[in-house]
Amino acid sequence: MCVTAKKYYFDTNAMFKYYRNEAESMPLRRLVAACPDPALVSQLTILEFVSRLAKAYRKGELKKRTIKRILDRLKKDIHEKADSRFQVIKMPVGVFRAAEIILRQYSMESRIGIGSLDALHVAIVTKLPSLSPVMVTWDKAMQRVCEKLEIEVYSPD
Repeated sequence: MCVTAKKYYFDTNAMFKYYRNEAESMPLRRLVAACPDPALVSQLTILEFVSRLAKAYRKGELKKRTIKRILDRLKKDIHEKADSRFQVIKMPVGVFRAAEIILRQYSMESRIGIGSLDALHVAIVTKLPSLSPVMVTWDKAMQRVCEKLEIEVYSPD
C-alpha cells in the first residue's frame, strides 16, 4: 500500500479516525504500518486533534479515560524514535499567507467552500515541495482544493 518514496500528511480528520475504532480506522492503520517512514502531522494537526477529543467528550461520545489513553498513545507514537508512527513538522515559513491565498481562491466556491483551518493544512503541504506529501483526508472540500493544486490525496472512501 505504501510507496517507499511517498510521505503522507495526516489532517486532523484522518488523525481522529486513525485513533478511533471506526470503519475508516483500519485502512489508515495499514497505511501507517506499511510505510517505512513516519507519517507527517503538523502542530496544527495536534492542536486540532486535542480540541476534537475535547468536543467528543463534551458531546458524550468519549470518556475521559479513553481520551487519556488516546493521548498517551499519540505521545508514544510521536516520541519513540525507533518506532515513531508520526513525525510532527513545524509550521513552514509563509504558511499563513499561502492559506490566505487558498481561501481567496476557493472559499467562496459553493462546490468547495474550504475553511481557514483546512486551508492551513493544504498550505502546509504546498510549503513542503521537497517532500511532496500525499494529503490524507476525508474532507471533500479539501480534496477538491488539493485536486486543483495538483496535490495527491489518499482517502480510502
